[in-house]
Amino acid sequence: MRMPNPKEFSIMNVLELVGDTRQIEVFDVYTQKGKNMRLKDFVKYFNQRPSKSKNLLNSLSLEFSDTKLSEMVSAPAFVRDIDWIDNVWPKELLARQKNLEQSAWARKNEFSIYPKVQKYCIMSVNKCFTDFHIDFGGTAVWYHVLKGEKVFWLIEPTEENLKLYEKWMLAGNDDTRFLGKLTKCTRVRLRQGQTMIIPSGWIHSVYTPVDSLVFGGNFMHSYSIPMQIRISHLEDRIKPEKKYRFPHFNQIFWCFIAQIVQKATRRIYQRKLSPEAHNINGSTTISGANKNHRNLVSVSNKSVDEMTEKSQKFARSSVSNWLNAQLENEAIISEKVITKSQINDQKWQINQTPQINTDGHEIFYDELLGNAIDGSYNYNPIQSIYDNEDKAKFTPTKNYEIDFLRSLPPLVINGLFPLLKYAEHLLKLTHPEVIEGITRPHHLVKEFRELLNKIQKLGLLDQ
Repeated sequence: MRMPNPKEFSIMNVLELVGDTRQIEVFDVYTQKGKNMRLKDFVKYFNQRPSKSKNLLNSLSLEFSDTKLSEMVSAPAFVRDIDWIDNVWPKELLARQKNLEQSAWARKNEFSIYPKVQKYCIMSVNKCFTDFHIDFGGTAVWYHVLKGEKVFWLIEPTEENLKLYEKWMLAGNDDTRFLGKLTKCTRVRLRQGQTMIIPSGWIHSVYTPVDSLVFGGNFMHSYSIPMQIRISHLEDRIKPEKKYRFPHFNQIFWCFIAQIVQKATRRIYQRKLSPEAHNINGSTTISGANKNHRNLVSVSNKSVDEMTEKSQKFARSSVSNWLNAQLENEAIISEKVITKSQINDQKWQINQTPQINTDGHEIFYDELLGNAIDGSYNYNPIQSIYDNEDKAKFTPTKNYEIDFLRSLPPLVINGLFPLLKYAEHLLKLTHPEVIEGITRPHHLVKEFRELLNKIQKLGLLDQ
């Protein structure tokens, strides 16, 4: 773990390294609601707040991974070793994020194509209080007090306590009771220089007895998959604002499934991506971000079974129209020129035998058309449309890397089974939010299911 020297570092250094025009969300402690203000205005408030001020503001969400401050702070080593953002999420998308920052639209809307949750600076004046909550997506948290002090109340995420928490949250202002009095609660005082890990799903509240400066971050990992999924379902019912959900939550699960399958079967389902934005007919797009992202956040996740015959025909018609349009002109997609014959071949490519790579890996993705039918990224893989044609023709492998399977820790193995159920649930949605580069999610899930059958036959479950 890397931290600045607390004797030489202050909130003024945060302002200098992050930038005084940065917009941040601060929370009014008395209403527990957020509002936006410039970082320099909050720093001024932090330094000059009168002791009897009625205004009590808390800054909890300054994510600084893309600033100079990031060079001075890093999570504990074991966190970096298991964090899915570092070990599962495509590194090309992290590079693409830097390219996107050149876009005025992306900067204005703080658009991010990776889960930007790894490095937070928390600035709290004394007497700040954050009510009971669970960190988004059931993520675990690393938390280091650089200056000051924090007091935590922690509640274990048993099934009984999670139901109690959900009921308490849904009651809103109608239930003003302190949740820590309704069930067993542990109190922890974290002093300057101390670090704490909050496990996945733990319910907690935080009090600040003195002005404090904290660094921390959220991380998903392979050892708490069931809890992460459990909290996501809980959030679906509580319905917090989108900005309070873990970004790209479903997509990172697809990455993990593809990674496990590749290591166990030597079948590659996720294409290596480009760090550049896609290029369609000579016009650069932000991976479909400007158009598709805004459209999809307002679309409800209806199951495929609920789609009307008319909407299914429209989807097939859209594919056909797009392909026919490309036959009249050469299309530039991901900086590759696609000829008419290649587009014709691409129509049926997903029904063909996969290519064999030189290192013995089998290729199970579609190269030319990318994730979406127009070459951009719109959460709808090609196979979502062609699935009825080719799903029955797919055969999972019979060859497995047994040594790799035996090396998986029991906590990871036991988490794979609820993950399969969750992936099957996602495939029933109109927008399953499959990560860019995976074009055959139905095949991937079928492969994953057979892999888990193999794990059961090997007797590796619940060891």
